[in-house]
Amino acid sequence: MGLFQLGYPVGVINARQGRNFAKAANQLAKTDAADAAMLAGLGEARKPPIRSFASAAQAELQDWVTRRRQLVDILTQNKIACQDYGATLRRRSPFGRVAGAHQATR
Repeated sequence: MGLFQLGYPVGVINARQGRNFAKAANQLAKTDAADAAMLAGLGEARKPPIRSFASAAQAELQDWVTRRRQLVDILTQNKIACQDYGATLRRRSPFGRVAGAHQATR
């Protein structure tokens, strides 16, 4: 269970900011205790805005929007693949060459 679900206020920082803060404080040790202390110090120094997270309904809507975007991308890729495949068939088919030659003479 996350901190937000447990009722703690949550602020979000960029990972690079955290690394730069640790580098400036000369605390590059990679232990959980050192990382927690460094992040707490960064939170006190920077005071990032408290983030509010989406309700269950908003999260579900976002999931549906994401899935729709994925399906639209898949559909677009399939349309392009079908067009490419059709062009390949026309090039390989003797009938496609004859039809193409016939159209070129018009």
